[in-house]
Amino acid sequence: MDKESQPILYTCSYKESISREQLVEEHVMSFVQSGTVRFQTADGPREFRAGEIFLIRRNHLAKTTKIPDLHGNPVKSITIFITQAALRHYAAEKSVPAQPVYAGPKLLRLSPDALLEAYFQSLLPYDEHPDKLNEALRQLKINEAIELLLLQETRSAASCSTSANRIKSTWKLLCSGTSSTISP
Repeated sequence: MDKESQPILYTCSYKESISREQLVEEHVMSFVQSGTVRFQTADGPREFRAGEIFLIRRNHLAKTTKIPDLHGNPVKSITIFITQAALRHYAAEKSVPAQPVYAGPKLLRLSPDALLEAYFQSLLPYDEHPDKLNEALRQLKINEAIELLLLQETRSAASCSTSANRIKSTWKLLCSGTSSTISP
């Protein structure tokens, strides 16, 4: 799949499935609607259940297991690919300065957040009507995802006193390994 032209992926799996180890090529933000998703990375195993949102840094290996819930409901998720091109565009548009390389975890559980949950809920109708998600709306939704991630960083770093700190670690994670216009 071309993550530039199809940056939003809806998945549904009725059976338990285990992927082989794969390279995570782009940053991924995902919302687990139902079931459980397990990851095995170099940092160890992580598990995400229905209602949880997570962010995976690009350029590392991961093995995924999708497990339907105990009632037989499928594993459903909505995944957003935040590509390097989207980040460059966002950085240029917002005049975001270069950031040092991020050295934290590769896989982050995001704090429960009404805004992120509403964002993913706003994507649900496009699963039923994919023809309505045109290029302009796709770009808008990707930029909204980036903004919401940066807002989440602001809330979790409430002790920081300047607005420049709003992009501190989230932007470092997203821009780690991007072109020199974004990170060293």
